[in-house]
Amino acid sequence: FQEAARRRQAAELESLKSANREKGDATAEKMADKFREAREAEALLCCACLWHMDAREEKAKRDRERKERDLEGKQQRNHEKGDNSGERVADTFQEIRDGSEKQCDTEKPSSTDT
Repeated sequence: FQEAARRRQAAELESLKSANREKGDATAEKMADKFREAREAEALLCCACLWHMDAREEKAKRDRERKERDLEGKQQRNHEKGDNSGERVADTFQEIRDGSEKQCDTEKPSSTDT
């Protein structure tokens, strides 16, 4: 009777150990899954942050290039305006000078008048 009870207790103890081991294995697996999920979430966040930084840099680069093109266009237009203004001033000056010379020619006393 005692021998059977011991065997039964040993079997029961072995069953409990096995159940406890299986429970521990399941717990270890859950912990490993949580750790892996956390690591994957961190990697995903890192990738998303790097992508976002790259996208912002590219947008800033495009904006800078667009502004440079706009500035160059404005400078070119101002340069052309300046050329036109300079030509107008030169033409006006030439007209005034030509008019002054003609006026001076008419005002000069002739050599026969003296």
